Amino acid sequence: MARNAVSKRFTFAAIGNYHLHEKYFFFLLLSLSVLHSTGQTITHHSVVGMSLGLGNLRYGRTCTTKVPPLTASYEYMEFADVFGIKDFSLGLGGRATFTAVQSVTQYGKAELTSRISELLTTVSVSGHYTFIPDKRWDTYATILLGWGIAGNKNSWKGDEETIALAKSLGWENQEKVGGPFFGIMAGCGYWFTECFAGNVEIGYGSAFLNIGACYRF
Repeated sequence: MARNAVSKRFTFAAIGNYHLHEKYFFFLLLSLSVLHSTGQTITHHSVVGMSLGLGNLRYGRTCTTKVPPLTASYEYMEFADVFGIKDFSLGLGGRATFTAVQSVTQYGKAELTSRISELLTTVSVSGHYTFIPDKRWDTYATILLGWGIAGNKNSWKGDEETIALAKSLGWENQEKVGGPFFGIMAGCGYWFTECFAGNVEIGYGSAFLNIGACYRF
């Protein structure tokens, strides 16, 4: 009964306000026309990406990589011709990198295995300069500044007396994890389509080499 009453009221309102709906219709057409014309001039300012790192620089010297640096990134690119330099633009953004490593240290008759997991978050400033006339190529350099949040899990095996001595001397906590981070990377990307690209970075970051893909919108 309630649905029938609502339906009748709706039908009556539609008939009684024909001219009002006619105005709404033309207004909708006008709005769609404006949106369509605006859509023709929209440029892409935001870029999201994913990359896999090779050569773990944070812990690579003394540790074995269990999970290579996996990075998710975001960059906002709106600042063109910075400092009056043609074809030079700045991008501001951030990155989040997860990695896991393991180190094994021998103390006489005892062995310490330390498993470290880290989430590294950084802000990024990227300078893009057009070295190659083809706009499908993107060459850039990125400065990274951030902090790593890390934790480690230790496990011992071997002689009990040696283990007790090592713990009393603080050897179990010698592994430095997390903390401040500064990095710089040089990169090159290629846009296969208007919105999708592949890119490679080298330098000093969470890894020596990053290989990834990105999408702009």
